[in-house]
Amino acid sequence: MDFNQFMNTFDTVAFENKAFRMVTLVMAFTILVLVYFLVAKVDNQRVVVMPPFITLKEFWVSGENVSDSYLEMVADGIAYNVLNIAPERKPNTEFLYSLTPSEHQNAVRGAIENQIKFIQNNSISQVFYTHSYDVKTKGLIKVTGVLKQYVGDKKMESSLYHLNITYFVKGGRFWLKGIDLKKDGVQIAAEEER
Repeated sequence: MDFNQFMNTFDTVAFENKAFRMVTLVMAFTILVLVYFLVAKVDNQRVVVMPPFITLKEFWVSGENVSDSYLEMVADGIAYNVLNIAPERKPNTEFLYSLTPSEHQNAVRGAIENQIKFIQNNSISQVFYTHSYDVKTKGLIKVTGVLKQYVGDKKMESSLYHLNITYFVKGGRFWLKGIDLKKDGVQIAAEEER
């Protein structure tokens, strides 16, 4: 009898031991899966770089996708820094260069410096009033607005211009590839040479 009772107790303890091992393994696996998802979630969070004066709309950023309002705000900041310049005012080019990856740095820097040089050489002050944004094409933002140029107190020109901004988004960060300013479909550089 004692032997049968011993064997029953032994079998019960052996079953409990196997059951607790299985439960422990399942719990350890569950913890590993949760840690993986937690690390992956923390890894997906990105810092969004926004100009300090451009937080007028709500926006979202998710990996390589961003909301239209985010693109519009960034385009507004770029247009403000590139087109609203005067001979005595130096635009915030460092902000624009920080948005530009090294492989596109020369093209963007050249476009911005040509615009600044043209303004300073001709003593022109100019203001850009944005009318619309077209962000439907991925990788291209078209900003349309009126560019008013002044020499002293006299208005030289007030025309419709299009600022084409080429970009890409990587890891939730906006990267500037190029800036192209056009007047009614004709590049300004061609008109400057006349």
